Amino acid sequence: KEEDPESPRVLRHVELIDDEAAEYGIKIVRMKDRLMAKKYGYRNPPGITYFRKGKNINYDGDIDDEEEILDWLTNPENMELTDHIERINKKMFQKIRQTTDYLAVFFYKLNCHICDEILEGLEKIDDECDVFGIHLVKIQDPQLAKRYSIKTFPALVYFRNGNPLLFEDDEDCPECDEIMEALEKIDGEADLFGIDFVKVLSTEAAEKFAILNVPSLVYFRKKTPLIYDGDLTQEDKILQWLTSQDVFEIKNEIEEVNKKMLDKLLDENEFLAVFFYEHDNKECEEVSEKLENIDGETDNLDITFVKMADPRYARKWGVTKLPAIVYFRKRFPSIYRGNLHNEQDVLEWLRKNRYRQPELNIYMYMLIAITVLFAMYTGFLLSCFRSEPATPASHPKQA
Repeated sequence: KEEDPESPRVLRHVELIDDEAAEYGIKIVRMKDRLMAKKYGYRNPPGITYFRKGKNINYDGDIDDEEEILDWLTNPENMELTDHIERINKKMFQKIRQTTDYLAVFFYKLNCHICDEILEGLEKIDDECDVFGIHLVKIQDPQLAKRYSIKTFPALVYFRNGNPLLFEDDEDCPECDEIMEALEKIDGEADLFGIDFVKVLSTEAAEKFAILNVPSLVYFRKKTPLIYDGDLTQEDKILQWLTSQDVFEIKNEIEEVNKKMLDKLLDENEFLAVFFYEHDNKECEEVSEKLENIDGETDNLDITFVKMADPRYARKWGVTKLPAIVYFRKRFPSIYRGNLHNEQDVLEWLRKNRYRQPELNIYMYMLIAITVLFAMYTGFLLSCFRSEPATPASHPKQA
């Protein structure tokens, strides 16, 4: 409260730890509201309340000791206010590791479906871990994961007195390490094509997708599984298979590509049509739906039809307004200028371009004509200035 002389002094102490608390992911705010203070048990402010996931706990220590306040805020016990596995950052991890004898850390990454599924299973054993004195947390930090030799996600690391132990399969699989090493070599390049690698230890998942032998490599394309039947230690062939057109294509559907995949398709296909669009655009969505109707016909024309949401890359090929269609013949682009909402017009335009013989443009004709004229003119000049050789004079003695 403003009239309380203690409040400014306490505020100065709290401000000393504001930056460090932020490193732990804790945001400190102040409020001047006696009714709100009374609601949370402070009849005579100032006071400090810690909120975590909507639940609150009041600080009852020395309010003038900022170090004690920071220790209280970052105390692992205060993280257990909720029934969920708590998400922490690197700074909080370092503190918990130093203060907790038994710690299990779930490393995951964003946009990872298998990570979400496994996390859901771990939530069910969180309370049992508490009974055994094991603190279970989760963290999304690739750099920290690298420190513990974690190269694929998700992963679970158990720390006993600060010493890490990576959870691995109990089954004997001598070839798995060799296969993992091979896959790690192409993980970065596969990522450029928009392909994520994850490893799964689940007999239920294997049965679900009819996988009879493990280890196996399964590629999911729009939730459709494709099992690789080659040598899992030959990473080059695996990458070639993952990015091949046979695996890439889904019947009657225009495939989404990124820049890396489009460059590969341009190298491999003589005829390629690209639908450039942008997200959250009603017209683009309408045109895309109509173009799906002619995807089968373009396959019959031996034209690979893909789509790409990258306005900047589209400008590279002369596209200034989206949506747009660009037809490539041996990497040479032609932009469609007609009505995109009439898919039959688009198909007819693609058909004409597909069977049109490559023509020499006017500039090429002019160049050939100039070259021929220059050759003729040069020949004419040479013939005009050519002179007959002089008759040699006879010597007097020869007379």
